[in-house]
Amino acid sequence: MFLLTFIVFPGLSTAVSLSFLSGKPGALAWLSLVILTAFNLMDTCGRYLAGVECMNLSRKTTVWLSYLRTAQLVLFVLTLFEVGPVWLFGTDAFKLTNFALFAFFNGYLSSLCSIKAPKVVSSGAERGNVGAFIGVAKLLGILIGSLLAIPLKEVIKMAPQHHLETTAHDTTTL
Repeated sequence: MFLLTFIVFPGLSTAVSLSFLSGKPGALAWLSLVILTAFNLMDTCGRYLAGVECMNLSRKTTVWLSYLRTAQLVLFVLTLFEVGPVWLFGTDAFKLTNFALFAFFNGYLSSLCSIKAPKVVSSGAERGNVGAFIGVAKLLGILIGSLLAIPLKEVIKMAPQHHLETTAHDTTTL
């Protein structure tokens, strides 16, 4: 869960351009503020709703949604490279909605997994071990996701808007 989160956020998500911010002074700072605020709000909402009884999913559904969440990585790459259909992947509404859903399901599914995993085993002692393993798995996911995000700098450099920003920066320094 956290492996995917730290691959996408913040590196890949802040590389996506939003047209309503382009050309404005401090656009990168505003983009970072929008992304951080949206992530924290939606992640918190997901974590809260995971504790609401009517939002409780079956274990099997939780696992499938966790796997399905991986498809959002593909959507981030499609929006980064602005591939077709542009009317969908090129719009700010799609980019922000995709990011909001990514953040919501990060909180929601990670909380559900943490709640449901100890219930898989029968004895109390084993539940404690599962709980400890969940903590270690989260830390490993954060570590591995952060390490895998490092080579994404090269992928981001190939994105069309990065070329435009680099070219614009090069012409202003001449």
